[in-house]
Amino acid sequence: MKVVTSISYLNAKDIKSGGMTLHYTNLLYGVDVKFVLYHSGAFYNIQGVNHKFSSLMKLENYLSDKISHLCDKNGEQVLGINKENGNNIPEINRRFNQSRQKNIVIIDTETTGLEDYSEVVQLSAITGEGEDIMNTLVRPFGAISSSASAIHGIYDHMVKRESTPTIVHVVLTLLRSIQSLYPKGDFQLVGYNIPFDIKMILQSLVIAEENLSLPDNYTLSEMEKNELSSSVALLTEFIVLSAKTARCIMREYQEFSGNYRWVKLVDASKACGVLVQNAHDAKGDCLMTLGVMNFIDS
Repeated sequence: MKVVTSISYLNAKDIKSGGMTLHYTNLLYGVDVKFVLYHSGAFYNIQGVNHKFSSLMKLENYLSDKISHLCDKNGEQVLGINKENGNNIPEINRRFNQSRQKNIVIIDTETTGLEDYSEVVQLSAITGEGEDIMNTLVRPFGAISSSASAIHGIYDHMVKRESTPTIVHVVLTLLRSIQSLYPKGDFQLVGYNIPFDIKMILQSLVIAEENLSLPDNYTLSEMEKNELSSSVALLTEFIVLSAKTARCIMREYQEFSGNYRWVKLVDASKACGVLVQNAHDAKGDCLMTLGVMNFIDS
């Protein structure tokens, strides 16, 4: 089963003839469901819903706005959709990261820029075995700089839509996914230049809170707006706790190689014999980071 936070970001070619089983979680819109997605000709549909959709974006809007329940492949009702349930954020395990762990969570972000007001526009996370935890576009509140788009290929029209999750939703989903994988909290956060990723996630949460709480912003229900401040505080604590013993692979590579200048991930990957593929895509960078880490650890 594939866990996704945005259906519109899926590739139609990946949807096999027998369908794709998905766990779609968009908690800020009150959506947390499991279903089978089908693609036939020019249309998409899901089992249990008597509608066909001409695009994944239209399907996602339907899920967010209208469905009261879905059925899984066997016809059983699964997790309902109810916008009045609030976020139902799980408790953080305060024992996160007390020592170096063998369970690895590698993250990478792409952003609107490099400034103090820049925001995350893509976040990817994988396990130490290279398995997906999440890979999603993120809806920022500011514009993506032209210089940033030229590097990562993400433009405003790709993320400036209601169906794209905000950073609050994405970090909440990341927290839930990690707690599901490692319920004892025995994991370690890893990134190539992870101080940058942490900084961008934290400042994006601040910017999101400021904008989502505005009276003319209708992303959240009134109940969710009332919980927003405490939700962001909890998610910030999760990121800060996870960052305390995080591994920065760029710094480790500098020590490993004796080259203490700034080393790009692509250059470190080439030096370690790691396949350079999809550079400046968050997931591609996660996989290269994993390769460099494994080379250093070996």
